[in-house]
Amino acid sequence: MQIIYVLAGVKPAVRFGISEKYFKYLRKTFGALGLFVMKSNFYVRDQITCRGAKYTYSRSFSPVSKDPQIFVYVSKDKALCLTLRESEMHNDDISFGKLLGYPECCVEHFASHRYTKPGDFFISTLHEQECSSFSFLNNFALCIFDIKILCHYPCSPDCARSLKLAGMYLKVLRSRFSAYAAFLKRQLKSMIICTRSGSLVYSNKYSKRGQKIVFDEINGQMGDPLFKMVSGNEFVNIGRNGVKVGNKTLKDANTKIILYE
Repeated sequence: MQIIYVLAGVKPAVRFGISEKYFKYLRKTFGALGLFVMKSNFYVRDQITCRGAKYTYSRSFSPVSKDPQIFVYVSKDKALCLTLRESEMHNDDISFGKLLGYPECCVEHFASHRYTKPGDFFISTLHEQECSSFSFLNNFALCIFDIKILCHYPCSPDCARSLKLAGMYLKVLRSRFSAYAAFLKRQLKSMIICTRSGSLVYSNKYSKRGQKIVFDEINGQMGDPLFKMVSGNEFVNIGRNGVKVGNKTLKDANTKIILYE
């Protein structure tokens, strides 16, 4: 999806990981589209992935397996690919994020939290909000299910710069893949229930009736204790003593309900 944004000119560049054996094929394929592709000058190992983002990794300057992994930098601008490579090589997180087209506020927020526990960083961003209703365009909560418009974590659910970017991205998707764009909008307009311990479930078929939120179905990951608890129920109540699911009160005092509308 990010490549589509680059081709459309609404994103300057993208970086992602691949097996080195696919690099020549990727360079040829993207080259035919007018894109430059450059590989990192190190091999990637021990990546820590959480909720759709690569948080930390270690490097090696020689292959560490029979299938070595690398990063590739893709852009219409060859010089930008080189600058990205050098920026990452020197661990310049702030410059690196800006070069990828992310808002400065979000880059600084991510850089200051990236070495904390990934799940805690993401959940804490939601829990810091006093408001509980935001635009679906900034819904990055569902990236764990690979459902998102944005390419970065917004520094807050109401980040104006992220909202502007997401609107541009959605416009591009609508012009090229209207059915997919409509699917994303339906999914991202959802109710999120999350806890500081990292559990998260959502429903895009819900209605709010006073302090009660009624839903037809709930989505989550198998093995998630919150998903297990909420599944089989048809509503949640928001009360003074916390969130009540059906006839059960969530034990996690830090449970948060966010509505993306």
